[in-house]
Amino acid sequence: MSATPREATRRPGPTRSKALIAGLAVAAVAVLGVGAWFAFAPASRKSDVASGSDETDQAAAVSSTVRGSALATGSGKPAPQGMIAVDGGSYSLGCGEGAVPTCPEDARPVHAVKVAPFAIMEHEVTMEEYDLCVAASACPPAGKKPGCTWQKGGKEKHPINCVSWDAAKAYCVHQGWRLPTEAEWEVAARGRAGTFYPWGNEAPNAELTVLAGAGEPEPVGSRPRDKSWVGAMDLGGNVREWTATDYAPYPGGQVAPGRNGKVNRGGSCVMEVANFSASYARDVDAPDASRPDLGFRCAADR
Repeated sequence: MSATPREATRRPGPTRSKALIAGLAVAAVAVLGVGAWFAFAPASRKSDVASGSDETDQAAAVSSTVRGSALATGSGKPAPQGMIAVDGGSYSLGCGEGAVPTCPEDARPVHAVKVAPFAIMEHEVTMEEYDLCVAASACPPAGKKPGCTWQKGGKEKHPINCVSWDAAKAYCVHQGWRLPTEAEWEVAARGRAGTFYPWGNEAPNAELTVLAGAGEPEPVGSRPRDKSWVGAMDLGGNVREWTATDYAPYPGGQVAPGRNGKVNRGGSCVMEVANFSASYARDVDAPDASRPDLGFRCAADR
């Protein structure tokens, strides 16, 4: 008996049956492939698929990691008012061949140091700033011998001088700060470029900084070119500056025999051009010393 048209439409022909079987086979292979991929793919890629992340998300994650690393080694908190931020990291200190003037023995050798992010005052502490600390009974009176600036009319914006190391420390503590270490002072003055002076390698002169010939300290910031790579003024001259550091040899170096005390750095208003202190040159004095050519600035942790 011949099939009716209805029956004919319900029976799959050979061609349709083969196509159906082939389609099912392809689907099965695809399912097995996905399963195998999840079985052997890295966990990070499985997570990406599960969460729907794309290349943009991955790039953002990498960028965030890089930024986090930079913050950890570099920037830190914002600098307090009146201070300049200095990035932490590795710096080279000391002097070597080609130094001008001749490299002192106790400033050798060049060596690497790591500093945490810190801040340093843009200017040396002024006479009027220090006088407020004395008025608050938080600082001892400064010296008033010839050449000293304390309580001298018209000297309000000049750096305070004739102060001992203990007096300088007292002022910084009163502000919630501290004296900079010798390494921090040199980093602020020279940076990674390691220039001979804060302004570069040009020999000092009266237009660049306050040195011998001025006779006494001048108002802070009065030499715009005496400005370091971070923007700190007067690290080259005007008055030398106390640091928190005890005089000691650099790694692999030596100190001058018979010298001890606290290190001070920089040039001053009584230094001749021929022996003007480069930013790496060290001086040392007893903590109770009080000199017209010696002042200070404060630093802070960040």
